[in-house]
Amino acid sequence: VLMRVIDITLAFPVMLLALLVIAVGGSNLTPLTIAVALAYIPTFARIVYGSARRWRGREFVLAAKPMGARPARVIGNHSIRPMLVELIVLASSAIGWTVLLTAGLSFLGFGAVPPDPEWGASLASGIGYLDSALWISMAPGVAITLVILLSNLVGDRVAAVSNSTGMR
Repeated sequence: VLMRVIDITLAFPVMLLALLVIAVGGSNLTPLTIAVALAYIPTFARIVYGSARRWRGREFVLAAKPMGARPARVIGNHSIRPMLVELIVLASSAIGWTVLLTAGLSFLGFGAVPPDPEWGASLASGIGYLDSALWISMAPGVAITLVILLSNLVGDRVAAVSNSTGMR
């Protein structure tokens, strides 16, 4: 039942869900944080659920039980440890998604309030000066792009290292 609720939540557009939470909670950092968390929890839940189902049927997990391993040890050593690589890769991608979502919401005026520094608000404030002072919008745009690129590169590197060392 919980996974069906997660599936329904995954079908809902992330930006629309975030706008709904911000409309209810107001336009400051607390509802923005809650909106981002609610937007990406279903993705993490789906990955963990699928990974747990895949790992629980493996031979080494099934063999640990008759050898006297307690359930906590089986879960910790034989289930969670292999999932860590997948979660690290997903978390590194989620950094990029989160930066993009918060910047998009702030650009639209639903994120951080103007005294608080935020890249999306900085992009929005520089729109009127694109013809004379391009750097006002260029600097936060480049920063957003670099953070997203670097977070994805870290995730790719972790996946490559884990595949080459046999961690999966």
